[in-house]
Amino acid sequence: MEADSEATASLSLAILDGLFFEVFSQDGEQIVATCQKCLPQNIKIKGTRNSTSNFLSHLKRKHGASAVEEYKEHLEVFKTANKKTKSQNTKPTQLNFTGNLVKFFSSSLIPLNAVEDENFISMLKGLNIQDYGINVPSRRSLCRLIANQYKFEAENVRGVLKEVKYVCTTTDVWSSRTRSFLGVTVHWIDYKTYERRSRAIACRRLCGVHSYDAIAEKLNSIHAQFDLNERKIVATVTDNGSNFVKAFKHFGVEMESLSTGNESGNQKNDEYAEIEMLEDSGVDKKDCDNDDELELHEEIDVPKNLPAHLRCAAHTLNLCATSDIKQIIENPPINGIHRRALAKCNQLWKCSQRPKTAEKIKQVLGHQLSKPGITRWNSLYDAIKQIISIEDKNAILFQELGKHYPRLSYKFILFIIIFLSSGLPDCISDVDFTYLKEFIKCSSPIAEALDILQGESFMYFGILMPCLMSLRKKLRRIEQSELKYCKKLATSYLLSVENRFEEYFDAKTPKGEFASIAALSYPRFKNKWFSCIDSQEQAIVICAVKHKMR
Repeated sequence: MEADSEATASLSLAILDGLFFEVFSQDGEQIVATCQKCLPQNIKIKGTRNSTSNFLSHLKRKHGASAVEEYKEHLEVFKTANKKTKSQNTKPTQLNFTGNLVKFFSSSLIPLNAVEDENFISMLKGLNIQDYGINVPSRRSLCRLIANQYKFEAENVRGVLKEVKYVCTTTDVWSSRTRSFLGVTVHWIDYKTYERRSRAIACRRLCGVHSYDAIAEKLNSIHAQFDLNERKIVATVTDNGSNFVKAFKHFGVEMESLSTGNESGNQKNDEYAEIEMLEDSGVDKKDCDNDDELELHEEIDVPKNLPAHLRCAAHTLNLCATSDIKQIIENPPINGIHRRALAKCNQLWKCSQRPKTAEKIKQVLGHQLSKPGITRWNSLYDAIKQIISIEDKNAILFQELGKHYPRLSYKFILFIIIFLSSGLPDCISDVDFTYLKEFIKCSSPIAEALDILQGESFMYFGILMPCLMSLRKKLRRIEQSELKYCKKLATSYLLSVENRFEEYFDAKTPKGEFASIAALSYPRFKNKWFSCIDSQEQAIVICAVKHKMR
């Protein structure tokens, strides 16, 4: 019985190895596979791992006896290769050992000299690897092996990208231990599974000044290594750094609107042409009013070898909540109460970092307080929200924490030093809590949108427009509500979002048009968000989709 089950499993693996059928989804023993012979038609066949009858019937019915004979020949080759693989797996080899060692050091990022550590070597020798003629490589040998593995992986990525028609890239510059690096990742859609694939293609040293021309030169060399150009890269996403913005402004191509782009061999329909004539004058006027754009068009000698540029929406929204709001909270009428309330919150966060006071906080609250990070604004939002949740324990908490600070009976100088450096102010008052609650109320749409835009697995370009439309709608609703302290803050949030995302809110601009098409094509939203734009913009988006599909 066991032999029969192994033979059946072997048959199933042979027919599902990607030559005849490729597994599309699996739920337990149930399998849905795509027939590779039927491509480009997406024909899916249901079956089980322990039975190949449905798959064989499809081959015989749709592709004839020749396909069945081809499968039988493939099955014999598969069985022979499977036997060799099993015999090889029974005995470890030097190649497999060094390959696994390279993967371990590459993924764990531990120092390479650990391979020469006595305890590490004795651990491996305790597994009796010397009985199979396996030796532990030296640090220099391991370094060469990692370099060879990098070249191998880079060639694999290069081969995969050759088969992809369009890609998108993201790039960033950061510093660590006085050294700067430029990282680039590439993203594309697998046409077989319609899933997004991502690979890191560069993490290179960036020496000298991080000027716009140095960044452009480094990006061009990375793109050339992987045969990427401005036509294949739909767009490159970066933060709002001035060096990135200037690099793509001088060396990048402009994102063209579908409604104004030329497509040879195809004539636009009357409805599309009519909408285009109505909107052309307004767009051209806006471009002519921008002196920087005019100068850029006049510099015809500048080579356009970088792709179109998109600013990271999450980073832009983070600037709305930090740089744009800074002038509001540092000036009357809310600067006084904002500083006072945040000072008391900051003292609680400092207390949560000290051993003795942290223990008291844990005893009173049953949990610790989260300290906001420096680079992520939404961490400040979460930390303030946590303090608001302990309002009923506020007086008890400050009373317990006050016991750990010196009284006037101590030496006066010592008291002054400790008080000025880390003294605990009065507990958070009702007025402070009222302000903090209004601050959280005004900031909640920004924080929610940031959580969505910073997602890694399920964030797509098609989500951007519905997210921005929902954000603007919520901010308008909050601005119209009754606020005692943060009325001006709510207005500033709304103006900041509308100014920074102006191109996306206007469906007649290239970015707004592409973002609208992406949202309309996304199955989760389709046209559910159309109520947020006027009928003329709806017609522009629909006609752009029709024009693109022709």
